[in-house]
Amino acid sequence: MSKGSQMKRVLVIPDLHVPQHDRKALGLVEAYAKSEGPWDQIVQLGDWNDFPQLASQTLGNLKAQGKNTIRDDYDEGERILDRWQKLAKRIDILQGNHDERIERWLGCQPLFTGSLEVQNGLHLKERGIGWHPVWENASKYALRIGKADFIHGMSVSPNHARITGARWGDNVIYGHTHDAQCATFERRGKVTHVAQSLGWLGGEKAIAYQRGRPNKHEHAFGVFHFFPDGFFQYFVVRIFRGRLVAPGGKVFK
Repeated sequence: MSKGSQMKRVLVIPDLHVPQHDRKALGLVEAYAKSEGPWDQIVQLGDWNDFPQLASQTLGNLKAQGKNTIRDDYDEGERILDRWQKLAKRIDILQGNHDERIERWLGCQPLFTGSLEVQNGLHLKERGIGWHPVWENASKYALRIGKADFIHGMSVSPNHARITGARWGDNVIYGHTHDAQCATFERRGKVTHVAQSLGWLGGEKAIAYQRGRPNKHEHAFGVFHFFPDGFFQYFVVRIFRGRLVAPGGKVFK
């Protein structure tokens, strides 16, 4: 539990798309996290990796793949984990659809099974970090904290929060859509459920396939406070023009 409190504080970080993450945006999140740490838990909502080498747009196109190897990308991810493990008592990482790219590739290259999966490439077991394959099976592997479920995502519709919340039937927090959207639902027993997406922390290279078209992507993350009975309150913190305002009012830039 947090120092001097019975509440549990959880920092929730959405899609990174390493190595195509936005380093400045992530640096702001980490600066804030350090100033408010240590945290009880960090939850990363999936798409930790981007695996651009395995995207349908680049697979088989050596020029488009660039110079980074998959091991290079994992090494970059491990450097991030080195920093995060100084910020929180526990870390959990969810599987996203980009993370699942390596699983599909391994289906065609089974000789590499057991070595290149995300949990192995990032040495999560050795680090004591939780791995939750929610893209493989969201209902089975969703991360439950208090009265909230954490998944990668279910819909990319313009109204994805309403669709996700209606389908999930409980409080659900997710990434995947790269924007921050919220919908609430009335349930029996005078309980209101919420579906909340939390943006992303990817960079422009991760969406180069959109060829400069307008998009609603926004850099953001979540700060959650869980009461002992499981109920919670949270803040969605947006990063805009290289700065953020923390829930307490402090500006990071």
